[in-house]
Amino acid sequence: MSDDEEQKEKEVEPSQLVSSTESHTAHLRRTVSLNLEREGTPLFFGRMAELETLRQALEGVQESDTNPRRLAWIYGKSGIGKTSLVESFLRDNAFEKVGILVGHGSFDERCAQTQKPYSALVDCFMQIVEQLIEDRDPPDNSWRNRIREAVGKEAKLLVLLVPNMARLLEIEEDETDHETDTFELSTGRLLERLRFVLRRFLRVLCSHRKLVLFMDELQSADEDSLRMIDTLLSTYALKNFLFIGCHRGVKQTHLLARIKTKLSALSAADIMMKPVDKDVTRHVILHHLKELGSSIDSQSGDIEELAIWITERSGGDPCHISHLVRYLIEHEKLRGDGNGKWSWDLSQLKGDKTIPSNSLDLVSERIK
Repeated sequence: MSDDEEQKEKEVEPSQLVSSTESHTAHLRRTVSLNLEREGTPLFFGRMAELETLRQALEGVQESDTNPRRLAWIYGKSGIGKTSLVESFLRDNAFEKVGILVGHGSFDERCAQTQKPYSALVDCFMQIVEQLIEDRDPPDNSWRNRIREAVGKEAKLLVLLVPNMARLLEIEEDETDHETDTFELSTGRLLERLRFVLRRFLRVLCSHRKLVLFMDELQSADEDSLRMIDTLLSTYALKNFLFIGCHRGVKQTHLLARIKTKLSALSAADIMMKPVDKDVTRHVILHHLKELGSSIDSQSGDIEELAIWITERSGGDPCHISHLVRYLIEHEKLRGDGNGKWSWDLSQLKGDKTIPSNSLDLVSERIK
């Protein structure tokens, strides 16, 4: 590696007939379930400003290689919709159709003390490599040649961290060192080599394609992973690169907070997720009911009171709100008469202990 190089390295249409033995509400419940299977993901409401901020951040990293603002931070309490926001952003922009590489990794607070260093980074890069392997424009060998040229003899070290890299680079299994694991890669000379090779790998990716790295639950990341993320985000002369990091609130003494402060000049977005209000909830309710032929008045006092209750129960999380409304329809807590009229007993809903209190349980109940 030359001195210059070393310096830079630092630096649904279901329309089925209702049988005579099937109640209209039961038919509606089945219709919603078919809609859900088709969509695969919950509807997303109430975050248009945040989505626009992310779109602008992506547009801002088009071609500049002079350390543009390329970091987007999203933070807020657990369950407020941070992950849903990014997933909606990625889905709406159909990145796979326009050739943008996307890697997603998430840390797990349940095993923060035992998870291997770089686990979420490994997931990210494994996904990216799979996209390169499946890529036909340019052909596989073009990526292979570019990466080999960039990392040189350190290709085997890259394979140690990202195993499917062996397929892309056509490295035989017996050429790799199976005795070295990611714990060893976080110390000493191996760590310096790994930092160097990952920076080179990142740079070659961004020089030919736009790249988005999405790291979730960063407050649960181990220190080795955070330091490596810091190293990668500080890489000199990157273009076409956007990093999206999600986390809950952390103290200023936390390593993540210190890294964010250090890299503040590279920040393109700093989004604090707040609960949505009853107006958004009313929109979600009306959307689901109108899909089923509702003629309910959007200004109805009944819908207003229902929206207030659902907003309070969900904590204003759009994802939770959508799951809860679907649950209420499917379990006939909201009842349709077949003529566009819907009814519910709000006092009964408030006292119903069978309604799950979180999104995970709501989804589990609905797919039983």
